[in-house]
Amino acid sequence: MYKIDSKTNDQIELIFSSNGKDWEEQVNKVYEQQKTKFNVMGFRKGHAPRKVIEQIYGEGFFFDDAFQNVIHENLDKFIEENPTLEPVTEPEFVVENFSKEGVSVRVKFKFIPDFKVAKHEGLEIKVHKYNTTDSEVDAEINQNLEEHAKFTDVDRPIETSDRAIIDFVGYVDGVAFQDGSAKDYPLDIGSHSFIGNFEEQLVGAKKNDVVKVVVDFPSAYFNQELAGKNATFDVTVKQVKEKHLPTLDDKFVADTTEFETVEEYRKATKEHIDFMKENSQNSEYELELLGTIVKNTKIDMPSEYIKYVEDNVEKQIDKVAAVYGMDLKTFANYNGFDSVDKFVEKTKVDAIENIKKKRIIRKLAEEYNVQVPENLFHKQQDKEEAEDRYLREQIGKILREKNKKIPTFED
Repeated sequence: MYKIDSKTNDQIELIFSSNGKDWEEQVNKVYEQQKTKFNVMGFRKGHAPRKVIEQIYGEGFFFDDAFQNVIHENLDKFIEENPTLEPVTEPEFVVENFSKEGVSVRVKFKFIPDFKVAKHEGLEIKVHKYNTTDSEVDAEINQNLEEHAKFTDVDRPIETSDRAIIDFVGYVDGVAFQDGSAKDYPLDIGSHSFIGNFEEQLVGAKKNDVVKVVVDFPSAYFNQELAGKNATFDVTVKQVKEKHLPTLDDKFVADTTEFETVEEYRKATKEHIDFMKENSQNSEYELELLGTIVKNTKIDMPSEYIKYVEDNVEKQIDKVAAVYGMDLKTFANYNGFDSVDKFVEKTKVDAIENIKKKRIIRKLAEEYNVQVPENLFHKQQDKEEAEDRYLREQIGKILREKNKKIPTFED
């Protein structure tokens, strides 16, 4: 059992205890969990009585694990019954009694104190106003035409929009680098799928030509061994293929889409783009709303917790940079920052804001009585992550209804 011994604005002290019959049950539960490990002469393995094992290994042999069970069970029960008092620092434990009669331990930890969410109804939030243009509809339709393009071999120099079938080998400082070569690679000229102006340097080359292509890898390139390096590629042109787009007519539409006419297709395409833009605007609206509410809500987080979060941010940055094979400066540049200090500081600020945002969303979920469905979770799904995502979506919808969106064209 547990009891609250003392409580301040951001700290609480609890007493966890288990005595008499409860303690005996805890110790016996540990014995039942571990008895299969023991091979005692005169008994089949796993069947030695608890008293026999204790005679061999000591009366308190199972006490330590039983003690840990008392701590974990009481802490879990306390958090479940007091969700707003979740520990945000490692609990401190002071053992007051530990014997065959039972245990008693004092537990102290910090928590984020209760707070009042800033004004979150009747806000006026400006967002970008979106307008779907004919050129955007044309671009969307053109993607479908591109997907159904046909290519024919031609005996002429490469032009932009051609497809070149090439072999290539890349060198840095005269040495071929890993994953820098390929054979019979179909490269669409003008697609900008290769770094720098690689593709432009092939324009004008003919079948069987060997072209030296020189490019610079970006300084924030994900492969640190290549980042900022000058590279030379020996490229052999094996084929030149001219692209032919199909004609946009009713037959093409009927053959490749669910529509019958070009007019129907254009109308549906515009409606789809409008729908996507509205979703994007709603996402922007929710982000701006939450950002405003977070900015105006005061939450006094314990300094120990802030330091813990900031220390963890630095560790995570080191780990992620290592995964990408980058040093911290390259990783900061890769994320759009000109210095490591600025990158780390911004990441720390974002981490603290995300914690505040999560707390505010859960507070609003209580206010608006948003319940998480029991069937939301799956075996391999992180329960807390799934719950947070669900609450964020539901609170986002509620906030959209209770506030005013003011779409404005971007200057």
